[in-house]
Amino acid sequence: MSISELEQAIEKLREIMYLKAESKRLIDPEIIAISQELDEYLNIYHRLLCKVSYHRL
Repeated sequence: MSISELEQAIEKLREIMYLKAESKRLIDPEIIAISQELDEYLNIYHRLLCKVSYHRL
């Protein structure tokens, strides 16, 4: 997955999470699952950015 694709997936998950959080409690299992998936994408994104930055040195 490219950085651009990750950015799109992150934004989509954020939007979904915010929309669902408007009608559900933040401790709802569905909200927690989305949040965990978002965390995974953010961690991958961060690792990719660090790798790219390291190779530019």
